[in-house]
Amino acid sequence: MVRLIRTFCALGIVAAGTMIAPVPAQAAAIDALCPLGSDDITFEPGIVLLEPRLTTMSADFRTGECTTSVPGITSATLRNSGLLMRTCNDLLGGGSGIAVLTWNDGTTTSTVAYTQTAVRGTVATVVTRTGTITGGLFAGDSVVVTETFANLQFLACATPTGMTHTSGVAQTVITGP
Repeated sequence: MVRLIRTFCALGIVAAGTMIAPVPAQAAAIDALCPLGSDDITFEPGIVLLEPRLTTMSADFRTGECTTSVPGITSATLRNSGLLMRTCNDLLGGGSGIAVLTWNDGTTTSTVAYTQTAVRGTVATVVTRTGTITGGLFAGDSVVVTETFANLQFLACATPTGMTHTSGVAQTVITGP
């Protein structure tokens, strides 16, 4: 009889613990997943390893095909250019900025405030931009863009003309609050 009471007490404690256990947080909803994007960057004139050069940088970023929570929205682009003082080492630095993605319908945009980090491995350099969409489609969502550039491209930094072009693959993930 004592053994039966202990068993029921143990079951009661287990059941009570199960009833008051915390509920795990739900994962944020993915509003856009773009796994096969690209970034194509040119420098005119080319940039070198250590000596800063005034260069026109032009970037053509494409998300590639996306799965999104909005019917008809399937990809985005970002094109920008500017006159900058740069070295190849500057490309590895951190920083922050504002970018505007234009979605495939041509009129819908997302303004992104981001911070950037870069890590150079033995084979590739990975640039990660994390931020928040501050306006437009998916406003309030978080965004992570991960770009991978082959390090062989950076060998041109050691030449007199410098690196005039680099390209890499990108993945973009936008998650809701």
